[in-house]
Amino acid sequence: MTQVAVPQRVADIAEEFRDAAPGHRFNLYFPIWTQSWSADPKGKTSALERTTRIPSNVRDLVKRLRERQRALATPEAHLSVPAKSESPFATGLGNEHPVENGFAFLTPYGLPYLAGSGVKGVLRRAAEELALYPEDYRSGDAAVAQDFTLLDVWWLFGFEGASGAWWPLTTKEEKQLTPEQKEGHARWEARFKTHCQGLTDRPDLSDFIKRALPNPKEAARYLDESTKFLANLDSLRSSIHTLGALNVWDVFPDPKGGRLAVEIMTPHYTDYYQGKGTPHDAGQPNPIPFLVVPAGSDFEFHVICQVERLPQPIRDRWEQLVSAVFEHAFEWLGFGAKTAVGYGQMVEDVAAREERLAEQQRVREEAERERRLAQLSPMERSIAEALAEKVDRGLSEGVYLVQLLEAGRWQGDEGRAVAAIVRDRLKDEKKWKEATKKPDKDKDYKRTQTILKILSGK
Repeated sequence: MTQVAVPQRVADIAEEFRDAAPGHRFNLYFPIWTQSWSADPKGKTSALERTTRIPSNVRDLVKRLRERQRALATPEAHLSVPAKSESPFATGLGNEHPVENGFAFLTPYGLPYLAGSGVKGVLRRAAEELALYPEDYRSGDAAVAQDFTLLDVWWLFGFEGASGAWWPLTTKEEKQLTPEQKEGHARWEARFKTHCQGLTDRPDLSDFIKRALPNPKEAARYLDESTKFLANLDSLRSSIHTLGALNVWDVFPDPKGGRLAVEIMTPHYTDYYQGKGTPHDAGQPNPIPFLVVPAGSDFEFHVICQVERLPQPIRDRWEQLVSAVFEHAFEWLGFGAKTAVGYGQMVEDVAAREERLAEQQRVREEAERERRLAQLSPMERSIAEALAEKVDRGLSEGVYLVQLLEAGRWQGDEGRAVAAIVRDRLKDEKKWKEATKKPDKDKDYKRTQTILKILSGK
């Protein structure tokens, strides 16, 4: 008999799908509805806690997604930054949900994720701060980017006229700011003008002008006078849209302990925030639960660079620059929502990064080995592959190949061809000996006789 989807049925389904991904339980089978088709106001926290578990099959899915990202990234133009969260991580809180705060889950997997566009936005802001306020922010390893400029930011992240905290304000925008915000904006605007004066010496500025202004006649007006281009950026910016060289992938956190967590925010001045009155101590606090990825969880950021889109001055050091940007973002900005109150704080997982670098080096070495083998003759390739299997580091290559010949690895004409090569190896290693006073005890003599016997076809 067909079952009508009434609230009780929804609750039953939620129980049946307790092993589903947390995003499905949070968005599709959230156990909070009452028989009156309304959300139970007292059951928000308990309902959230029932969605925090991440079943083992879902954790395997997270693992496979992260492994696929590593496999798809080419080491030559790829920067991988593993990190651990030092505080709870929240994202997508503005999404609609019965508990008032949503969460960002990736469809159709139902997994928590941080969109690559969000990561790129944080990195861009970090890069702009490094470029305009080097004396305030650069420290430690970020000192490698001492000459980091906004031109580098535009090459790496692209140029969009709507972004940037330094553009002149319209009258409407200015009215919406507090005096403190106006003062802060004035500092950014003044710093930007001073900073642009140092960009005129960059040899790649003319290349950027050509990309920013694809119309040759319009670009020609500024190529001989780059100072004029920088001075007129405010009026030109609405028509400039350049694509940066960096692509940032989505981030899939691996929550610590295999669970999400529930945090509580408690606004004490609801009427004031809603514009209904002044703040006072008699207001009723309103506890609001919301989901987070707990502190101590693993994150991995992936940045792909299209190096062909970069000018030579930064083509060879883009990875160094982006690493400095990540360092600054970890130390000062954070990722996700509520970073102003400490959420989304990250620290680079140095041990994991060294492991990734070692793996990338292994992949590069393996690719180089395959390239060299492809250039060899079939016989030379067979010998090279045999030598790659050698475990005893104290054994010379010539002696090792003799052992393989004695074991029958190569026979017939192939064995004689290998023996001719081994003969030359033994001579180079000073182990070729055709005569001796102790034939029964001299190992070099015995090996030589073995090779001579194979060469003679006996």
